[in-house]
Amino acid sequence: MKDGKIAILVVNPNSSGSMTRELESTARDMRLPPDIVLTFLTGPPGAPASINSIADSVLSAALVLNTNFGGSALFNHVATRANFDAVVVACFSPHPLVPIIREAAPGYRAIGIYEAAVQTANQLGLRFGIVTTGAAWEPILYNALEASTGVCKERCVGVIGTGVAVLDLDHGDTTRKALLEASIKLLKDGAEAIILGCAGMSSLAKQLQDDLLHAEPWKVGLRTQHVPVIDGVRAAIEIAASLSRQTDLLPLADATEIQSLEEAALDFNSNLKAET
Repeated sequence: MKDGKIAILVVNPNSSGSMTRELESTARDMRLPPDIVLTFLTGPPGAPASINSIADSVLSAALVLNTNFGGSALFNHVATRANFDAVVVACFSPHPLVPIIREAAPGYRAIGIYEAAVQTANQLGLRFGIVTTGAAWEPILYNALEASTGVCKERCVGVIGTGVAVLDLDHGDTTRKALLEASIKLLKDGAEAIILGCAGMSSLAKQLQDDLLHAEPWKVGLRTQHVPVIDGVRAAIEIAASLSRQTDLLPLADATEIQSLEEAALDFNSNLKAET
């Protein structure tokens, strides 16, 4: 914490600038105190435009680690702990960038939006369902719950892919209908809260909340008026800010440690390119 400010880096690990702008818009709508300073980073041009698989996650992690901004690679910013109090990884998945940062800088506050959203629902004491994009994410997000979030699978009634691609998410009728239908199905299965399973859905949280509020319960057979809609981006930023207030960072890494981390990142990239 510098000059009484809490600096949080929000990383969009894909290469879509429009997605980063959506994240910035979401953050502007949050009622954050004035001592919170957010910086946003978009993945480099070689990163996937959207992350649709575990392979995309691994590739994006490798590339983002060596992304240069502010005159230094992300690895340096994390290792020195000099510029940011916390990093939020804005990809709703068990994204490898989170454990890589934690391994590189023990005690550093690296928060993934997947774990932040699930832990928020758990703190509310509610069973939840996850609405995501493609069906391929359904088993991945469900099976990773305990290992990535520490929350038992029994708390989750299910994960539903809407079939709306990440880059096609918008405020139009197709997206709106898909989110509402998937949410209602999860509510019928016993969910008491709905988690938005994609960073690109962050700007749609209020819209879905309103749609559930005005859903006709006699048609869907449910009471939908008081269902929390949880956005992982908001949850992760709030958690990162809270942890920054409550905990002090460990001592900064020295030059030797930083060099070894940079070499490890370069080796990781080289091995990845050789395999592909």
